[in-house]
Amino acid sequence: HKRRRGRPHRTDRHKLTAKMATEEVQISCKFVTRLPEQYRIAPTPIAVPGKLTRYGLSEVINHLLSLDPPKPFDFLVQGELVRTSLEKLVVRRNISAESA
Repeated sequence: HKRRRGRPHRTDRHKLTAKMATEEVQISCKFVTRLPEQYRIAPTPIAVPGKLTRYGLSEVINHLLSLDPPKPFDFLVQGELVRTSLEKLVVRRNISAESA
């Protein structure tokens, strides 16, 4: 049978979807706080895996600040507490890279 030009064959589309599903989404975050100076990091954006939740973000901040013992932190994205993965929150809130 003939293949139509411009459209991938069904199995090709399946392979593309499987590949996209395995790629890890990176989200650029800028961490700002009203907490005391000891809990502040540079306000430059940092790329973190989109799968991170509040716990994972706390681990990142604790690592950057070399806190021992580690401390839990809460995170807000456009005024909403992070309670799911960053990727899910960004998709649900329709947040673009420019507004994040």
